[in-house]
Amino acid sequence: MTTYNFSGKLVERDDPDFDRLVASVHGVMPRPLCMCRHQGIEMYVARAGDHCIIKRMPDTGNLHATSCGSYEAPAELSG
Repeated sequence: MTTYNFSGKLVERDDPDFDRLVASVHGVMPRPLCMCRHQGIEMYVARAGDHCIIKRMPDTGNLHATSCGSYEAPAELSG
């Protein structure tokens, strides 16, 4: 299960308030952090219609843990 850090508040993706928390940080700094790694990896919040979704920052997929939903293998390792 992925954990995110919203300005010091750790929240699991399955938390009942997750969608509300994501919407509350849309366009706000500091950005939420994916906590798949100890130091956290900066994410961003995008609006998709009436909903807000949390997404990885461009070119950071390889920084995430391989077990993380935001992980993406570096281009030189993928086919």
